[in-house]
Amino acid sequence: MACGEARAVEVNGLCLRLWEWGGSGPPALLLHSLAAHSHWWDWAAPLLATRFSVIALDLRGHGESSWAEPAAYHASDYAGDIVAVLDHLAWEAPLVIGHSLGGYVGAWLAAHHADRVGALVIADTMTQWSEEETAWALRQSERPGPEFANPGEAGARYRLSPPETAATAERLRHLGEAAVVERAAGV
Repeated sequence: MACGEARAVEVNGLCLRLWEWGGSGPPALLLHSLAAHSHWWDWAAPLLATRFSVIALDLRGHGESSWAEPAAYHASDYAGDIVAVLDHLAWEAPLVIGHSLGGYVGAWLAAHHADRVGALVIADTMTQWSEEETAWALRQSERPGPEFANPGEAGARYRLSPPETAATAERLRHLGEAAVVERAAGV
């Protein structure tokens, strides 16, 4: 799988990872889902790059981006990062495409920073969470992450939820391998 070109941007005290597919058209920003990373866009981004200059952003605490303080994972925190990234890139009002959490954050960004969003596409996004769903998400965020000997092991063990998927084994392996970030013990 051909990933975009890796870049890192320092904003709001965090190092955020970007992946760029250099088209010459108007800007498009891709936002991934909860507990995911920008490599989920590796198949769509090259197609979009035929018409757009594409950036996929690893949101704070996801993929290769820095983690923030535990209380700093609200839509306003993510949106603040996005505005800072847009400033860094000198992008005025890109097309924002968000999946799940990325769609929610994109909608929040459009509602609170309307001048920074040219158009918004959201997919598979919940607009309200029940107390049970909120409690589930909190439990998920507080559980320890799995440990793998290497990216290959992560790719081999990677599964989607729900398990009914049409994704090929190659794509699942790519997502699992790309999800692994080496961290110091205890971090």
